[in-house]
Amino acid sequence: MYQLRNRINAALLSHGRLLDLAYSQGYNVLHARDALRQQAAALRPVSFGELASRVPECASRYLDVHVTTRCNALCSFCVYRKAVRAGSLKPTVMDVDLFKKVVCELDALGGTRLSLTPLVGEALLDPYLYERIDFALHEAGLQSVFLCTNGILLEKADNFRSLVDSGIDELDISTQGTSRSAYEAAYGVDKYDVLLAGLAHLLEYNKSKGEPLRIRIRFRNSQKPSEIVSSKDYLKYIQPYLSQRVHVSFTVRYISWGGTIQQHELPAGMRLSKMPRQVNLPCANLLSIAVTPSGHVRMCGCVMKHTDVDDLVIGNVRKDTLEHILRGSRPLEVIQGFYDGSRPDVCSQCEMYVPITRGMLNTTA
Repeated sequence: MYQLRNRINAALLSHGRLLDLAYSQGYNVLHARDALRQQAAALRPVSFGELASRVPECASRYLDVHVTTRCNALCSFCVYRKAVRAGSLKPTVMDVDLFKKVVCELDALGGTRLSLTPLVGEALLDPYLYERIDFALHEAGLQSVFLCTNGILLEKADNFRSLVDSGIDELDISTQGTSRSAYEAAYGVDKYDVLLAGLAHLLEYNKSKGEPLRIRIRFRNSQKPSEIVSSKDYLKYIQPYLSQRVHVSFTVRYISWGGTIQQHELPAGMRLSKMPRQVNLPCANLLSIAVTPSGHVRMCGCVMKHTDVDDLVIGNVRKDTLEHILRGSRPLEVIQGFYDGSRPDVCSQCEMYVPITRGMLNTTA
C-alpha cells in the first residue's frame, strides 16, 4: 500500500492539472471519509468498559514530548501568536532532567516511539534537542524518534547535518510553497530565502549519506499545487531529491484551534475544515498522550485553544509517574465525559474529532 501510494503521488506530481484536481476534490473527500468513520463508530460503538481497560496499554506506546513553546514564526494558521499575545502561553523549554525522567518511564512502559514536535513552537529552538535525541535513542533505547520543524534554523550551526546524523528516523518540514510573498503571508516572517537554503542543504546532505532520514516536505500552501511543482525553486531545490524516502504533501484543510482562528485570518486559498458531526463517543486522539514543557501530561497532543494547560490535563510528571497518571482516575473522567456529552471545551469545537472504533483500538495496541 505504501509503495502504491508513492507511485500515485509521483504520477500526480508530474501532471499539474491532475494534481490540482485531486487537491481541489480532497477537501470534500476527506470530509466524506470522516462521515463514514463516524457512521462506522456509531454502528459498533466501543463501550466505556472496553476502552477504559485499554487506556494505559494503548496510550503508552507513543509519546509526544513538547520540548519547547518558543517559536520563530507567526503563522496565520496557528494559535501560537494569539496565545502568547494574550499571556495564556509562556514561551519556555523543558529542562533536561524532566525529559530524561519522562523518556525512561516511557521505555519502562514498553513505549517505542517518541515525537519531539512542540504543540506550538519550533523544535530547533530547543538548546538541548540533540542531547535529548541521543539520550532517547542510545540510553533509554527507544526505537524511533520523530520531529517536525518549520526549517528556518536548518542552516544555522549546520542543523541540517546534525539532524541527518542524529539518528532520528523521520523529519517533517512545514513550509508554505515556493512564493516569497505567499510564505510571508502564511508564516508571518521574512525567512523564505533562509528556509530554502537550509532545505536545499538538508536534502543534499541526506542524499549524500544514503538517505538515512525519511523527509516529508509538508506544504501549508495557499498556492495551487501545480504552481508549486512548476516553479523555479521547486524544480531546482526539491524535485531532484524526491525519492522513496523524500516526499512532498499539500495541505487541504486547516483547523481553527477550537474556534480561535477564523477563515478571514487565513490567506486566500487556505480553507478551514468543516466541523465534523459529533457523536457521544471518545476521540481517538485522546490516546495520543503529550507532555508539556512544564511536565503536565495531556490527553491529545494535537490541539489547544488558549493554553496547553486545560481540561485535557490528567496529571504532572514532576509530581507523579507516567504509569500512575495513565492508570489513574483522571483519564477515565475525560473519556466518560465524551460518552455523557460533556467533553472538554477545546474538544467542543475541534475539527480533528475522530470517534474511536474497534479497529483503531486494535491498531493502537
